[in-house]
Amino acid sequence: MLIFNLMELIEGDTVTEKIQQYGLLTEIAVREILLSLLPVLEYVHSKRIIHRDIKPDNIILRHHDGKPVLIDFGAVRESMGTVVNLQGNPTSSIIIGTPGFMPSEQASGRPVYSSDLYSLGLTAIYLLTGKIPQELPTEPTMGNILWRHFAPHLNVDFGDILDKAIAYHPRERFTAARDMLEALETLSNPVAPAFVAKPTVIAAPSPLLLENTIAVSPGNEVQNSHQTNQNTARGGIILASTLRRK
Repeated sequence: MLIFNLMELIEGDTVTEKIQQYGLLTEIAVREILLSLLPVLEYVHSKRIIHRDIKPDNIILRHHDGKPVLIDFGAVRESMGTVVNLQGNPTSSIIIGTPGFMPSEQASGRPVYSSDLYSLGLTAIYLLTGKIPQELPTEPTMGNILWRHFAPHLNVDFGDILDKAIAYHPRERFTAARDMLEALETLSNPVAPAFVAKPTVIAAPSPLLLENTIAVSPGNEVQNSHQTNQNTARGGIILASTLRRK
């Protein structure tokens, strides 16, 4: 499990940068990233913590071993710290996340553990397709994201796992990181290079992908919480600092 001390330097590139340099990742490379990060999420969730800002820019592949590291825990919140409003419904005074990568319940101030799995699933889909969430169509009645036609050669079972992770309703997703991890471990594939031999050249990510993390108060006041805290660890349990060097 990749756990780092506060402010530890991480030398590597984000997976966004890898996509820009090499093109789309292979299915096996994406699966290996998930298999490495899901135990980290399992540990974080066991401490009643929700990351709330999983996205390609917050996953670094270390230079010395290529292992993925989840960074930027400045948006974490204790799941037991939920506020109950006058109607008796759980709510939160601050909404933190990245548009597109956060699910509807998180955008409403009620993130759950599967909210992190939703964000991780959409990150995996970006690595496979080069499409950010805003570029993907949705099913009109249920609201589920339609993406598999952008990865037609993907293993069907792997696609099913990602579909379950990004289901619109939390009750239809994996309830825990361990459940998603066990589902992935049942898939069998030979080890393959981390990146395709002849990278697929894609355009630079849409500016939407590079939008800063936002924090929205109940009064709709929007502030940039990412810019001022980009290179500093910000409270909560820290599994990796935001400091890195190319």
